Amino acid sequence: ALVSQAGGAVAEVQSYLDDSYIIAPCDGEVVEVYAKLGDLVGTGAPLVSIIDMSDNWFNFSVREDLLKNIKSGQTVKVQIPALGDQSYPCTVRNVKVMASYATWRATKTLGQYDVKSFDVKVVPQENIDGLRPGMTAILTDK
Repeated sequence: ALVSQAGGAVAEVQSYLDDSYIIAPCDGEVVEVYAKLGDLVGTGAPLVSIIDMSDNWFNFSVREDLLKNIKSGQTVKVQIPALGDQSYPCTVRNVKVMASYATWRATKTLGQYDVKSFDVKVVPQENIDGLRPGMTAILTDK
């Protein structure tokens, strides 16, 4: 009976050791560490923030009166000032209306209307070397 109790204790310790490793859900770059060595962290609490550098996109807020030449699936050019004057080919992934707070109010002139803003998600067609989350991007003409 003593041997089976020791085997159970070893299994319990091994179970604790197995639960002490954290495996990231993707390759990426750690941008923030929330838990410090020795912290007691509850189940489901975030430990680190990771950016998947292979999954980049741009979001643009575009007034609907400027939207007529932007369609989902279309190729557009994006310039990133921090990376120089080069333009990068990107694909429009989707176009969707933004919440009502993103409405440009018309003046009281007869015949005008409120102009809504649309969220345009644009994805680079190839890896952009040096691109970092939060960089300014400019949607340019074709």
